[in-house]
Amino acid sequence: MECCWITDFKPLYDLFYSWWDEQRTVVLFQIIDFLQHDFFTHFNWLKKVDLDSFGNVLDKMQNLTLDTDSNRLEKDAASSCLLQSPESNQQPIPNSKSTVLEIPNINYKIFDRLLEFNNEKSKAVFEGKKHTCGICMESKSGTKCFQFQLCKHVFCTDCITSFFKYLVEQGQVSLVCCPDQECKKESLKNPINKGLHHIPYSDLQKLLTEKELDRYYLLFYKHSLQDRKDVTYCPRPLCQYPCTLDGEKKLVICKACDYCFCFYCNQTWHGYSQACQMKKQDQIIIEYMNAEDKEPFELQFGKENLQSMVERYHSGVLTEEYLHQNSQKCPRCSSWIEKQSGCNHMICTCNCHFCFLCGDELAGADPLLHYSSGPCKNKLFHGAKQEFDEDGIPIFH
Repeated sequence: MECCWITDFKPLYDLFYSWWDEQRTVVLFQIIDFLQHDFFTHFNWLKKVDLDSFGNVLDKMQNLTLDTDSNRLEKDAASSCLLQSPESNQQPIPNSKSTVLEIPNINYKIFDRLLEFNNEKSKAVFEGKKHTCGICMESKSGTKCFQFQLCKHVFCTDCITSFFKYLVEQGQVSLVCCPDQECKKESLKNPINKGLHHIPYSDLQKLLTEKELDRYYLLFYKHSLQDRKDVTYCPRPLCQYPCTLDGEKKLVICKACDYCFCFYCNQTWHGYSQACQMKKQDQIIIEYMNAEDKEPFELQFGKENLQSMVERYHSGVLTEEYLHQNSQKCPRCSSWIEKQSGCNHMICTCNCHFCFLCGDELAGADPLLHYSSGPCKNKLFHGAKQEFDEDGIPIFH
């Protein structure tokens, strides 16, 4: 006989031999009946095994939460636990992120066997029933359905697999969760999640391929970092490794590829003396100047850097206003041309003839024909400042 949780078979053997000595006949049927019905009560062994502790440990293992300091969810709840008895002299590893579950007087092999048996029976019961899919609303056999470990909601395998694959493909990892309305409402009540949902790795492993799992956890990790103002990503397209700001230094060195870049503008490191040239800089400055709380901007882009950008922005705005009011862009080379005096027929250094009023390029053969019709008709000298010589006679250019 073999049984992982019986350490001493002698009382059992003595009982069976005593039956044989007394009856001297076939006792096999009596032994089988005894094992099926009277085994635990006869030896009072049932009281020696605290089955409640198994249930408590199982509940704790099934409710393990996501380790926020890790870049990947635990692959298996059981693998993240240390089963430890109070009588054990083994101490938990310092700084270990594993969860220590105290199990009083339990043989670990018994626990594993009971856990395995419980899972097998639960699966058999589930597969033997029909379930209504929460997506397609069709009733299907349990063999064609999938049940989430934590919430126990059921969907047909085809629907939930297609749903998750589409979300991972589109990069919408925040929506990869149980589609049931109860789970969605519960998630909204918990602001700590920030849109991310803890789904055990063992669940995802049944629905997604290895390649899809890698993409899911990569996007999940990035999503969890997106609200951190001290985190940016390596600008190299083939790297994209997350990097953190070291104090107030804007120099960042990627730990993956050793690329040096500026934290604020994401350009190759330009030194502290040179100002950052940011994309959409004007938009950032306008939002910064209009914001009541400027601290998030200063944390992300640097206070001194923003102040310098604001000064340049004001200077640039004034310059733009002056140019638009007093100058005209050459339609050929886009240089700003200012008219000091004279008519509106302008000749740029690139030899382009254009109208100072409307900015249109003029025909080289007869540029003045432009002022004989259209919006600029008879406006060759419109807006020109009249100049006079010493004798008060008008000067025409």
